[in-house]
Amino acid sequence: MTTTSNPSEAERTERARKGEEATRPAVAEIFVNHSTREAGVRLESANGSTQERDFIRLGHSVSDDRSTTAHELISDAVTVIEKRGFFVSVNGEPVEDLEAGWQDGVSQLTRTTIRADITPSRAYLDMVNHRYAPRGSYDPAPVVDLPAGWSAEPRPWDLWQLNGPDGGAPLALSRRVDLAGVHWALWDGAPYDGPRIGGGRTCAEAVAPLTADRAEFDMYGVRLPLEQWGSYRIDGCATVYGPGWWPFHNHVTELVAQPETTLQMPKEVRTGRTRPRSLRLSPNCANYSWRNEYVGVTPGKDGGPKASARLRLVHSPTGRIDTHTVHIVLDMEDGTVTLPDSCPPHLRREAETKGLRILTLIARGRMERKAGHPAPVALTEYAPGAADTSHK
Repeated sequence: MTTTSNPSEAERTERARKGEEATRPAVAEIFVNHSTREAGVRLESANGSTQERDFIRLGHSVSDDRSTTAHELISDAVTVIEKRGFFVSVNGEPVEDLEAGWQDGVSQLTRTTIRADITPSRAYLDMVNHRYAPRGSYDPAPVVDLPAGWSAEPRPWDLWQLNGPDGGAPLALSRRVDLAGVHWALWDGAPYDGPRIGGGRTCAEAVAPLTADRAEFDMYGVRLPLEQWGSYRIDGCATVYGPGWWPFHNHVTELVAQPETTLQMPKEVRTGRTRPRSLRLSPNCANYSWRNEYVGVTPGKDGGPKASARLRLVHSPTGRIDTHTVHIVLDMEDGTVTLPDSCPPHLRREAETKGLRILTLIARGRMERKAGHPAPVALTEYAPGAADTSHK
């Protein structure tokens, strides 16, 4: 009987690093094929293999009279190679003369080639070292220049959770390294889910909007007066009911090995437990009320009596639509809404009203749960026949 075990993250990372080293290009070949009228560059590893991504056509149309030679394409080829993070080298050192380092390769009746050794650049090696570095070796606190009252908690995969002084929903900070260097981005909510607030080459540039007025123009935003709708609905995410103040949960799953199967791939199964989950809400009177009218609601720790919500409020009363992001705190025990001091006075009524409507949805969810429903029913429905203002 064969037993299998799931590899640890460190083992998977080490395998990926060895895979990159084994397939890393070491030789560049410029080819001219007069039979197919194609020309291009082929990058091959030290063991002679070529990945599909490393076969690059240069877009040249080779003439029938065979006047085009591989040497004429060296300049274009070097440009392609440098974009991949490599340079033509002799004994590991870069060459200044374009022709230097290139040697004749295979010469056939309709196909000719020239070849040269290539070496990864410092930027390429930095990118690889960062990508495959053991997670435990990361500096847990590279985040600097945070405004007073803000703190950063490290998360896996170059992410940090930023917690503000007003106790609202956290922001997310991400870091990415590529051939162009380091890129920082500040996100309202989970990365790539909420809108991007700021970014730059340094952490300071990314977090600068934390101290600035965060009203921003939204050319696709919708204007939905509070008088035209009265309740929220759960939008775009499946959920079940679970215990605690926060009724909205999802199933907890785990991977179980299947040694009896051919591929021995682990299977994801439910454990019978649930845990609180975040929600995305939208007004139930406008089925297409998206962007600024979406609301992200996050339960408190362990599904306690407090939750937080992210609102994007319409900032200007007339003309173009500017939105202002506000994080509010919802107290399910007291039925109260707490606004941050940074909320503009003319937007406080809208924020408070939307907060109370969120509390109403949570209360209705608790009632449905008490009535024996395993999952939300009416809270996910779109109100038919209501005025849809998103197309006006």
